Amino acid sequence: MSEFSMPPLAVGYDSRWVHVPLSGDIGEWAQQATADYLAKNGGHKKQVKSLLEGAGEIARRATDAAMALILMPVAAEGIRALVRFCPVDMSEVDLSTVDMSAVGEDVWSAMIGDITPANQWEESPEVTDMATKAGPCRRVVRRVVEGEGNTLAITEHIVYAWVFPQYAAGVFMVTSFLNLAEAGRWRGALDELAAAVELEPAS
Repeated sequence: MSEFSMPPLAVGYDSRWVHVPLSGDIGEWAQQATADYLAKNGGHKKQVKSLLEGAGEIARRATDAAMALILMPVAAEGIRALVRFCPVDMSEVDLSTVDMSAVGEDVWSAMIGDITPANQWEESPEVTDMATKAGPCRRVVRRVVEGEGNTLAITEHIVYAWVFPQYAAGVFMVTSFLNLAEAGRWRGALDELAAAVELEPAS
């Protein structure tokens, strides 16, 4: 078995996205990120800074994340999505015969099995194969009915999964939408982000 290590991921993204550092002074980051955002997209300084500070604090609560990005194409519409990149230790899975172009179903099952449960009361997850700069990826779309009585809502959870045998690791890119219309509206932006994920070359 190989030893787990964090894959050196890099993500290309456009002005709709804002990177959130998961350490350091959040106030200093928000001030600089606000200036950068306004220069590219415009908006009201006070509103943008408030949105970024709030989303940044939420992003930092997720202790499983190695990277986080905020989707905010138009400041007046607010934050549309918070995306987390979460490493997965796969050192207990035999990846010795796996290469990036031929990840077997048993390995995919070990990677995404927990997020594609067989629940008779739940719509079956939609699993789609994707090509990305970092290699094969699977997108899992899972819709879950949440709430009680007259407050039921359908939440859409979207997970993009990669397996990196050379690092005995997997990576999830994760976000959720409380509104199916919003999920459909921004699915393309998420797909573009996932497609731009790549492994940085070894130094």
